[in-house]
Amino acid sequence: MREGILRKGLIVGIIVLFVGTNIGSCFYTNPLSEINQLIKITNSNQKNNLLHRQTIIIQPSIQDSFVDRDEPNVNFGDCTWLSIEPTVTYGANEFVYIQFDVSSIPPGSTINSAQLQVYCSWVDPPVSVTVYEVMSPWGEMTVTWNNGPLWYTTPSSQQSINSAGWKSWDVTAHVNDWLNGVHTNYGFTMIDNTYITRYAEFYPKEYAVSTLRPKLVINLTNLPPIFGLSIPSNGSTNNPRSFTWGIPINDPEGDPFIWAIQCNNGQTNYGDDASNGTKYLSLSDLAYSTSYKVWVNATDPGGSNLFTRGWYIFTTKTSLPPDFGLPSPENGSTNQP
Repeated sequence: MREGILRKGLIVGIIVLFVGTNIGSCFYTNPLSEINQLIKITNSNQKNNLLHRQTIIIQPSIQDSFVDRDEPNVNFGDCTWLSIEPTVTYGANEFVYIQFDVSSIPPGSTINSAQLQVYCSWVDPPVSVTVYEVMSPWGEMTVTWNNGPLWYTTPSSQQSINSAGWKSWDVTAHVNDWLNGVHTNYGFTMIDNTYITRYAEFYPKEYAVSTLRPKLVINLTNLPPIFGLSIPSNGSTNNPRSFTWGIPINDPEGDPFIWAIQCNNGQTNYGDDASNGTKYLSLSDLAYSTSYKVWVNATDPGGSNLFTRGWYIFTTKTSLPPDFGLPSPENGSTNQP
């Protein structure tokens, strides 16, 4: 065995996200003067409602090691390199286990891509490395050839390594399985099963240059808050002159958000650090037979940093003339005193 050789970027798409599906509702496109009437609704760099793509880099791995067929009961968790060695006799002779903590990925995120990236420090080419998902727990300081866990037979991806430098494998399906609860995250194995004698080394999490340690690069989509159906329904008529208007507001990732509801009669309600649920505006002293417009805004400053806006209309009931009951004595009566 050869001696080893020693936040987050933001990409904002330009796809408009339509969230108000009530009949007659619309995205909020009123003049800036009207937008500014909404209380505490957004930060200074609001734009149109967009899908929000971001990249999370998880570095370094939380544990990594390799195992060796020739020393089946020896643990290499404290080595300063990770070794992959196929041989003409056995195929895989040395291979790598590696695991990352993915808890920093926001729940509910859509994973667009996930890349396992490991820096190759030395290679006797070509080495054809395939990545698989590990099936059960293992420990960096205890794993050996004899006690190492098995892996799922479906590979993530394969790469032929012919030179030193960063090498990348697509592990999107496996990361999605972890986030969706299909499998538990026990990490990956990196292995070359070809029957040819070759050798490659990679930097582990202990490597002195932190930027060259193993990393998991996640590109995901984080969404702004979503509106449900308003209460009463959009376009409703015959509403009382005083009532409580409401609308469900939910952030898909469960992030706290800022919200505001304002009616064009000047009545407003708002909140910050809010959780998912229905938000309300109490309306009073409305005029008879009048159509009103309600604007709604919700911003997710800690997650997508994007807003959703919509407007909704309702009409109050008609003012009827006085209604007479039966006179006393009754109409047309005779023989009155």
